[in-house]
Amino acid sequence: MCSECRSSPCDARCPNAPEPASFCTCNICGGDISYGEDYWEDPDGETMGCKDCVEDMTARELLDYLGCNLRLAEGDYEEDYEPDWDAIRKDRMMEAYA
Repeated sequence: MCSECRSSPCDARCPNAPEPASFCTCNICGGDISYGEDYWEDPDGETMGCKDCVEDMTARELLDYLGCNLRLAEGDYEEDYEPDWDAIRKDRMMEAYA
């Protein structure tokens, strides 16, 4: 029996109570995520991080973490895009006679 809370096992509020079991680990801060706590999963269903860590991230940090890449739009639209005019004409003809 505990001398503080006079219970066996200790009440969860007792300073002598054992730490709650860990459900998983936050991949961002490395802390334990206990049963009953909120956490985020990535699109693959893997533990991403605890609620606080993920919600404190900037949009850029979050996208980087998820493996997204920031790209610079380059090139001239007119030079890079060559429409298939034959296919477009054929589609329009098919629609007109449908």
